[in-house]
Amino acid sequence: MIVVVTGMVGIDKKSYLEKVCQFAAERGQEALLCNVGNRMYAEAPDIPPGKILDIPMKRL
Repeated sequence: MIVVVTGMVGIDKKSYLEKVCQFAAERGQEALLCNVGNRMYAEAPDIPPGKILDIPMKRL
């Protein structure tokens, strides 16, 4: 099963979803959390936290 979660910036989706993954693991279910925001910052280490969407569209 694949679940895609979207939401507004800054509503703490990551920590909630980490808890969901832990909950699933405790019940013998595998859950992999892939955070697109983390991947974006990994590709653009020169961008300060909270500013990733301020970069030019071509770079996104």
